[in-house]
Amino acid sequence: KKQAPIDLKTFHSSPIYYLIPALNRQTGKVDYFSNRDGTDIHEVMRATKAMPIAFKLSPNVDINNSTYCDSCLSSSAGKHLEKAVELGAKKVLIVDNSVKNSSNDLEDIFFNFWVYAQNRSFRRNYANAELKARDYQPPVEIELFDIRPKEPLAVSTLNNNQESLIATIQQGYDETSSNKELADFLK
Repeated sequence: KKQAPIDLKTFHSSPIYYLIPALNRQTGKVDYFSNRDGTDIHEVMRATKAMPIAFKLSPNVDINNSTYCDSCLSSSAGKHLEKAVELGAKKVLIVDNSVKNSSNDLEDIFFNFWVYAQNRSFRRNYANAELKARDYQPPVEIELFDIRPKEPLAVSTLNNNQESLIATIQQGYDETSSNKELADFLK
């Protein structure tokens, strides 16, 4: 909001339909916010990056009379593929930046402890949504292309300093600008 302000008028009138996921702390389900629903985009961006433990022990970003945070589920490519197909997408590009390394595994362990500390209804909904996302198979007519980093990223949940962000952006640019299969898919 302060470092790189968004031109809100352009964002809200964009022909591109943005969907931004966040975990509803009351329901244990992922809710989607868009550039067309009038929600405060700055709060949505805070919520979608408010990972439990890393952000604070119990993150709560208030949006529309509910509280939200980030989660492994709201960061899941499978969950979003299902949503894209539900909304009528016929061609889907998945940008998966979830390259696992030992520090991510530790983050997953802490996050799983956090989920376990939530109420029973939350845990049940969250587990059901995780299973559904993991097992989701899109219809055969959906054209899919998946890109992911070839090497581990310089950033992580616990390390997002400016130098690491710049290195990650450069890595993404280098890997995608030379990807012939991606260029063919986007034609």
